[in-house]
Amino acid sequence: MRFGVNAFKTLAPIFLFSPFLFSLSSIQQSYQVELLEKAENLKLWEDGYWLKLLYYEKSFFSSGYKSQNINPNFFLSKYGKYSPRSEMINHIIGFFYEGDDDKSPECSFPLRYRWLRENLSVKEDIVPLRKCLEYEGWKAVLNPQKISMVFANGYLSNPSTLYGHTFLILRNPNNSNSLLLDYTVNYAATTGDDKGLGYALKGVFGKYPGNFTTMPYYLKIQEYQNMENRDIWEYPLNLKEDEIDRFLMHSWELGKASFPYYFFSKNCSWQLLPLFEILRPSSDLKSRFLFWNIPSDTLKAIVEEFGERNNFIYRPSAYSKLKSKIYELNSEEQDYSLGIAKNSEKLKLLDPLDNDKKIRIMDTAVDYISFTHYSGEITQDEMDKSMDPILLKLNDVDAKGYVFNPEIKTPTPPTGSRNSFLIGAGAGRKNGESFYELRLRPSLCDMNDFNEGYLDNSELVMGDIRLRYFKDFNKVYLREFTAVNVLSLNPVDKWFKKSSWGIRFGYYEYERNRGNENDGFLGVQTSRGVSFETNIKNSKALFFAMAELNLDYGSVLNENFRYGIGPVLGASMDFKDIKFFSKISYIGFKNDKGILRKNLNASLCSSQNSSLVFSYSKKGGEEDWSVNFNLFVFP
Repeated sequence: MRFGVNAFKTLAPIFLFSPFLFSLSSIQQSYQVELLEKAENLKLWEDGYWLKLLYYEKSFFSSGYKSQNINPNFFLSKYGKYSPRSEMINHIIGFFYEGDDDKSPECSFPLRYRWLRENLSVKEDIVPLRKCLEYEGWKAVLNPQKISMVFANGYLSNPSTLYGHTFLILRNPNNSNSLLLDYTVNYAATTGDDKGLGYALKGVFGKYPGNFTTMPYYLKIQEYQNMENRDIWEYPLNLKEDEIDRFLMHSWELGKASFPYYFFSKNCSWQLLPLFEILRPSSDLKSRFLFWNIPSDTLKAIVEEFGERNNFIYRPSAYSKLKSKIYELNSEEQDYSLGIAKNSEKLKLLDPLDNDKKIRIMDTAVDYISFTHYSGEITQDEMDKSMDPILLKLNDVDAKGYVFNPEIKTPTPPTGSRNSFLIGAGAGRKNGESFYELRLRPSLCDMNDFNEGYLDNSELVMGDIRLRYFKDFNKVYLREFTAVNVLSLNPVDKWFKKSSWGIRFGYYEYERNRGNENDGFLGVQTSRGVSFETNIKNSKALFFAMAELNLDYGSVLNENFRYGIGPVLGASMDFKDIKFFSKISYIGFKNDKGILRKNLNASLCSSQNSSLVFSYSKKGGEEDWSVNFNLFVFP
């Protein structure tokens, strides 16, 4: 309900902050009522910036508001989560809090109170500014003059980081000689030790709290570049001094906030959008992401508003650095390097070699041993035992100024990648019957795409739907709906032995579907195997062999269920603007007849955000081909 002005004067001081009011002077009491009246007349709690500061959004089932924050410490009012007005009343009365300044509402929420002081024209002779020593000390430690946005590439072995991760770096000019000492502001889910299906389901349905934290940048580098082998991209932002000041004040406030963390929507990346809208109220970032959010898209939106797409710093992962060194060695040097990495007694074989060659070989071996440790293949003790003899011998080599630090070619940055949302349309024939096809794929990439700026040799697809309209039956059919498809092809060679794997879940049209029927089944496929890669001039070829397990359920199947296993062979040929992908598999089912599947696709890159795809497939007794034009748009 709403109070009239007289009721507002009488009741607000009594039921909100009455314990603190007995010692107020008559002037302070009178001025408190004046401020409350002024806020009431202005309806200041309806101001858009106040609503942003406390993360209020319109309630779905009513005309009221609800804050997205779930931590009661973020509010002063018992009813603050649902009442912007009640929360403002408490804040105004909080001006007159008597006690330690650092524990005052104004020092807990400095940006809110600065805004209130400006909009209510608060008289400092009656309500002096607080001395917030704790906040000022924290601010002095961070001391940012610049802020950069950071994108860490996706990591397919961790479901929560499939799409990458974004966070912020606070650039302190005192750390100019060691930028890794700067602090980061990071938003992430607090998941505890949860793993497996329960972890995934909680993340999808927002059952984990997300929190903002600050930590030194070198800790994030250690985690992402070394342990998870993820490349990092830094984008300096063009923030004004006042915007940086607002950022610090609000970041301090966010230490008392928590938000439901959703893996695919309100995730690490989305939560930065309202933060930047608070820094620059004229920006409108959230409206661009209504249903889902991909970190690379958020990065593009924020950099477009606050930075420059081509102004970035590339920090290659330990894996990228190691690969660059391996590629600089000839075959004989690689054998030497790998040999001493696995057995330091072979160091004596290097004696006849010249010093530059020794340095290249031993330096690469040291990086390889470090890589195997951070990848979890060897323990710390095993790493030290293998690495120490090499370091001692390396120290004895007269380098004469030679340093083995080959240049690493900068790959396509995430801001230079194609857009993520695929809209495809085309036509084809199936068993002699013509059809038109429509495809919608919210994210992100498959083996038929040109994936510069995304994860190489991989598929990461969610929510992929394909519809077909057959003229002969005048009916639309659901060809398939892929809920999740993750494929990680990790080429093996004498240096790297990581297996390839995949998992896929969705709804698929039944193989022997005919006529007006549109029967289908739910299917899960998991696979594991090996892949190999070769590069020839400007082209790349990838080959893989895997074993695939199929589990299918649906009323159209014998006994409503079938399961089977079989081999899958595939190849991908990439010639820059033309790409071929083929796959053949045979799945033998326990309670159904086996199915031989053949697929061949050819993609032509018509522009950065469009492609033409020719597809042929034969599955069981069905044969079809199609031509589709794919357009990639910003969601």
